[in-house]
Amino acid sequence: MSSAISRSRFNSFILHTVATANLIWAFNWINHNSDVAIRRSYGSHFQHLTVLSLAVTLLSMVVGLFSDISGSLTLVKLKNILLYIVCPLETIVSILYWSIVSYDRSLLIPKDRPVPLPLNFDISVHLMPTVYTLIDYLFFSPPFSLSIGPSLLVYLSIAVSYMLWVEKCYQMNKFYAYPILAILDPIKKTIFYTVASIISFSCYIVLKMVHPYALPSGAPPRS
Repeated sequence: MSSAISRSRFNSFILHTVATANLIWAFNWINHNSDVAIRRSYGSHFQHLTVLSLAVTLLSMVVGLFSDISGSLTLVKLKNILLYIVCPLETIVSILYWSIVSYDRSLLIPKDRPVPLPLNFDISVHLMPTVYTLIDYLFFSPPFSLSIGPSLLVYLSIAVSYMLWVEKCYQMNKFYAYPILAILDPIKKTIFYTVASIISFSCYIVLKMVHPYALPSGAPPRS
C-alpha cells in the first residue's frame, strides 16, 4: 500500500510540475502578446472567463505541487477545494470555446486583434487546463463531496458573479471583452449564462458519478 501511495504521489508531482510550467508559460505569453486595449482597460485580461479559470487552475496546480513535495494534508485539502471549483469550470470553458470558435471565431476573438493566437497557446489555455484538472481529479483526488443542492448553488453563484463582473467592466470600458456579448440582448445574455452554469453543474454531477471507475486499484486518492 505504501508503495502504491508513493507512486501515486510521484505521478501527482509530475502532473503538477508539467501543468504549472505550461500555465506559467501561457500567462507569460498573455503578458507579452496581449491586446493592448484589453490590457489597459478596467479588469484587464481578467474580464475573460478563460483567464479567471486559468488563474484558479494555476493556483490549484501550484498548491498541489507544494503538497506533493511537503506531504502537507492542509495543502492537499486546499488543492482539492480549488479543484472541485475549477475542474467543471475548465470543462465548460473548453466546451463553450471550441464549440463557438468552430462556428464563428470572431464571436470570441475580435477580427482586428493585432496578434493572432498561435495554436500552441490556444491549446494551452483552452484545452490543457481541462486535461490537467480532469487527470488530477479522477486519479489523484477524492470524489466531489457536495450534494446536488449546494453544488447547483455554487455554480449559479459563479455565473451570476461573472455576469455582474462583466457588466461592471462594460460600464467602465464601454466595450465587452467577448464580442458575442455585444450582440446579445439582456434576456439572451441571461439565458447564455444560465445554460453555461447548468452545463457546469452537469459536468460536476457526471464527474462525481464516474470518479469511482477512474481511480486505479491500489492507489487511494489523497484527501
